[in-house]
Amino acid sequence: EKQFSDLLQYRDAHGNCNVPTKNTTLGRWVSSQRKKYRQFSADEGTYEDHVFGWSKELRSRFQRLNEIGFNFHVGKGKAQQNKSNLTETMVKH
Repeated sequence: EKQFSDLLQYRDAHGNCNVPTKNTTLGRWVSSQRKKYRQFSADEGTYEDHVFGWSKELRSRFQRLNEIGFNFHVGKGKAQQNKSNLTETMVKH
């Protein structure tokens, strides 16, 4: 919860959630959230959620991050935008 609060402060100060991922506690947390989301996205629909430990809490965290404009996929170009649109769809379900 502290990291989420720190991310909100970063967003308010910088206008986005694109925290540098190296050499800071918040950056490591942001990187970890993206990694967890990639794992979640790869596993979802393949097995029951409890097999991989995807709790309601984790789904809720992804939704909250999405709502504040967090980008789960760092990259450039149209393909990246398509991934971001997919993220929004997945988090809603």
